[in-house]
This record gives sequence, structure tokens and C-alpha cells, in this order.
Amino acid sequence: MFNKTLLIVLLGLSVAIYALPPNPLVLKKAHGAFCHLCEDLIKVGKDGKEAGDVALDVWLDEEIGTRCKAMLLLAKECLKELKVVEHDIQEAIDKDIPEDKTCKDVELC
Repeated sequence: MFNKTLLIVLLGLSVAIYALPPNPLVLKKAHGAFCHLCEDLIKVGKDGKEAGDVALDVWLDEEIGTRCKAMLLLAKECLKELKVVEHDIQEAIDKDIPEDKTCKDVELC
């Protein structure tokens, strides 16, 4: 009897939890942890094209790898998210699009 009651209660709780709408902060990728990183990459890229003789795409690829590794526990997620939007970041640097607009458009902020 106790096991059936416990099972019904747990089932009811799980249905109630899944029925509730998710918190908006949970929907934001990594809770905005990569927002500053995205904006910083664009700023540094625009400031004299830090890449120098290296092509922008190569510089950006290396910079994303280096900066994401520094995030330790979020490194894998960081690489995944920034690789998806790498083209948008590169376009923002090339076309002088504001970094806050770009990072919001790709949903990192």
C-alpha cells in the first residue's frame, strides 16, 4: 500500500513539474555566461583587427578556443555555442556591426 501511494505521489509531482512553463533564465543559453565573451571577441577584433597578418577566421577560431578553455567547467558548452555563431561574430567585425546587437541576435545575451 505504501509503495503504491508513494508511486502515485511521485508520478503526480513529475507531471506537475513538466506542466509548469520553464523559467525564462533557463531558456537563455548558459544563463548569459557567454555574453561578455561574445562582445569582447567583437571589440578586440574591431580594435585594429588584432589578428595582424593572420586571417580573421583563423584568428577568431584560435581566440574562441583559447578563451573557452579558460572557462574550465563551461569550456565544452562555450566551444559548442561560439562555434555555431562564429560566422556572425566574424561578420560583425568585418561590417562594424555593434557587438551588443550581434550577441543579442545570436541569443548569447
